[in-house]
Amino acid sequence: MTMAPGFGMEPTQPTLHDAGPPPPAPEVSTPAADEPDLGGRGLRLIAYIADTIIISLVVGAFFIVVVFFAAFIFAALGMDIDEAFHGYIAGLVGLVFAVAYFPFWWSRDGQTLAMMPLGLRVVDENDGETISRSRAIVRLVVLVIGIAVFLLGVLWTFVDRRRRGWHDLAAHTIVIGER
Repeated sequence: MTMAPGFGMEPTQPTLHDAGPPPPAPEVSTPAADEPDLGGRGLRLIAYIADTIIISLVVGAFFIVVVFFAAFIFAALGMDIDEAFHGYIAGLVGLVFAVAYFPFWWSRDGQTLAMMPLGLRVVDENDGETISRSRAIVRLVVLVIGIAVFLLGVLWTFVDRRRRGWHDLAAHTIVIGER
């Protein structure tokens, strides 16, 4: 019998035995044992920016060398070539370098020059192995498309549970962190 305080009997307090079983512990979501450490979105962005800077520096240096070298050669031969032609040649070679950069490194060991110090690696989503050159090219093409479509292909990493962008989905890759 429970009575209000001040009426001669103190209220009875429930005992530990009356409380029933303890509530279940909340489930903590832990990654599966076979799930790799996924590379962070921020680190991936830093790596893309750093790779773009690396490519720009190499292409810029190449552009300067080609333009001056070609101008020197054409002047020595007495040919009058439009300076824009030098720029087209340098731009074309620079574009070839930029397009070859990512597939080369992704298929070599899964890391571009900027991904190496950040501990990021592009691998096959099923077996964790380095991808082939053809899959790296597919990844690059879809990356460019994903950037061109209002960055939706890259922003898809915020929707996908495994942080894969369109380029990762198309090439069946994931980016893992090795730290």
